[in-house]
Amino acid sequence: IAYSAYTSRSIAQTDYHNAAFDKKVQDVRGEFDKVRAELVDIGVSSEDSYAVARAMSTGNIVGVADVSGSMMTTHGGLAPNRPIDIATGLVAFISCIAAKPYRDIAMSFTDFPTIFSFNVGGRPMNVKERITEMNRHLGYSTNYHLMHTALIKMCVENKVPVEQLPVLYIASDMNFDTMDKSIKQPYQWESTHATIAKEWLRAGYDTVPLMVYPNINVTH
Repeated sequence: IAYSAYTSRSIAQTDYHNAAFDKKVQDVRGEFDKVRAELVDIGVSSEDSYAVARAMSTGNIVGVADVSGSMMTTHGGLAPNRPIDIATGLVAFISCIAAKPYRDIAMSFTDFPTIFSFNVGGRPMNVKERITEMNRHLGYSTNYHLMHTALIKMCVENKVPVEQLPVLYIASDMNFDTMDKSIKQPYQWESTHATIAKEWLRAGYDTVPLMVYPNINVTH
């Protein structure tokens, strides 16, 4: 639906696909409400096996699209089956279903991260406009570390409390060729996740956001 809206050249067809997309958004928002009620009923805690479901059901979600060169591959089929089509469609959708204050916010990353506010002229963008905006920031390489640096800056500037940190939905083919350019010296290697965690701690947070990694590598 998202890709059809993005590529449509007819006003009538664009309106049709935008409306279909909006209907999906409303349906999923309703499902979120049901999940929240169910989790309250069973009394889940942040330490149990429902932790991911609980975090996601808050609606505090930010979709992050990898829009680097490897995402353009057609090994799994032509558009709309390329990783870039899947990632931008998913992230556009997540930006619509997220709870406030994360609704209409998304991120993308290449070697330079971008934080999007999908509002224009005092109204939320439609799906075609959201995907168009993301596709204006395509790049060649990836820097996942730098994406977190930008997110930390946004959270600190907006004084986001730790309990309201968003779940990060990272839509990528997982071909991180330059995830952390700071790792150069022998015998000083650490995982990128560990490096990122230290940055969140230095920023005053005692935990890192929950990160969800759906692998959309269509070549596997």
